[in-house]
Amino acid sequence: MKLLLGGLYIGFGFFIDFFQFMLAQAFVALGAGLQAITPVGGGLAGTGAGCAVGWSLATDILTGITGCIQGGIIGAAGGVVASIFGTGIGIALAYIISVCITLSFGTMLVTLLWFSGMRYPGSTLGVYIAEIFPLVNIAPGWGIYAARCVYKHYTKESVRQVTNKIAPHNNTFPPKEYEAAA
Repeated sequence: MKLLLGGLYIGFGFFIDFFQFMLAQAFVALGAGLQAITPVGGGLAGTGAGCAVGWSLATDILTGITGCIQGGIIGAAGGVVASIFGTGIGIALAYIISVCITLSFGTMLVTLLWFSGMRYPGSTLGVYIAEIFPLVNIAPGWGIYAARCVYKHYTKESVRQVTNKIAPHNNTFPPKEYEAAA
């Protein structure tokens, strides 16, 4: 049962890493798509808005057509400006989502491990520090953290069992015989 529980912790850790990685890739792709589509989309939206405003304010057809052209130029310029920052916006969103996943799912994993008696503050601090850095946080830090905690816990537990089989009276220090003699 304990081994199954350890496997579930490790699986949950790697699920967090996979979830972070896939969302980061999706947001970077979204930013690249934004960069590719915004000049055309901005031009079309600007033309539509310019036509709507131009026709509503126009007194004749020539003023309406001029409004459509002006709206198209302004919309395309806005689209070009937005496309410059498209990939950067995607990368920033990916980092923000990754931090949010760390603060929610990562904290949940740490809590589960700590309630199971797998308290290793150095490893916990290390994984949180690694998750702060933008390109390091896509590495499988949570899965490795969970595997390390489970390994250290079961190694310490097996050493304790072997020690109790070899010298069962050594559960306290100093042994009770020495305390009675003193």
